[in-house]
Amino acid sequence: LGYFQDDFLKCFVTKQSRRAPLINRGYYVRAKAVDHCLKQFLLLTKDHPVRQILSLGAGFDSLYFRLKACGLLEKTVVIEIDFPAVVHRKRALIRANQELAALVGSVDSAESGLLQLE
Repeated sequence: LGYFQDDFLKCFVTKQSRRAPLINRGYYVRAKAVDHCLKQFLLLTKDHPVRQILSLGAGFDSLYFRLKACGLLEKTVVIEIDFPAVVHRKRALIRANQELAALVGSVDSAESGLLQLE
């Protein structure tokens, strides 16, 4: 959407909306902070047998795909939790996109609102 590079965002956001610059800065700072913290966690724990990331209210965030594309999710389980309708929509978008589906490998079909990406 113009304020940071995310090649996977276009798979989830079909129309761009203009927002006040302050909101864009807030999104940018949050995205950069989360990316930085998770990358540090993954680098510091790379020798652990298994790692877990739990994303509450994940929505249509593409963080999993960005980290997977960078090769940072080896031996890592990523669990995204959101409302069932959001999870169903995200799962449908992933299944409809070959690039996303290839990165995920499998999509859990639990009805609980849980989408597990391994």
